[in-house]
Amino acid sequence: MIAAKQLRNKSISEYVLYIWQIEDIIRAFGLDIEKIDQNIISRYADDVDKKAIREWYDNMISGMVNEQKQSFGHLQFIMNVVDDMNDLHMKLLQTPEQISYNALFFQILPVLQEFRAKNKSGAEVNDVDLALTALYGTTMLKISGKEVSKETMDAIQQLAKWLNLLSQKYKDWEEDKLKFEDYEFTML
Repeated sequence: MIAAKQLRNKSISEYVLYIWQIEDIIRAFGLDIEKIDQNIISRYADDVDKKAIREWYDNMISGMVNEQKQSFGHLQFIMNVVDDMNDLHMKLLQTPEQISYNALFFQILPVLQEFRAKNKSGAEVNDVDLALTALYGTTMLKISGKEVSKETMDAIQQLAKWLNLLSQKYKDWEEDKLKFEDYEFTML
């Protein structure tokens, strides 16, 4: 909860990846708040923090149960954030002043297309969801001790660079420093 708040303010991409990780941690503990309490929450020194963190995990568990995400998938609130990020991404692509953003995106577009071709789920996913999934999947492979090729790591670094820029733009947009009123947008 504390880390989530900090990441939410720092980088929206890192926040999404963190929430995805928390979902998987909750699943690893069988959605059992007592096991999460013993293994994670108990490590916090402050009882006030422990209570708030336990409540946060409990809310995450309730959401996962209510949305039937006990085994896989992501909570709707975090997928809404991913969709918002993609909406901003689409607006940036259609904004003439966003030259550096567009240049970076078109630089990484072949990487995205390659990951899209490897996506075996068959589901249509937007650019942001695809990039975040690639980053998360690669991280999980590394954590589980699987070898990740240099080419894949290079591609992941390119995607991370783009997502970092998008996260900066997202923060600017949330802080009302990025305006789009003068433009009429179309769905690409």
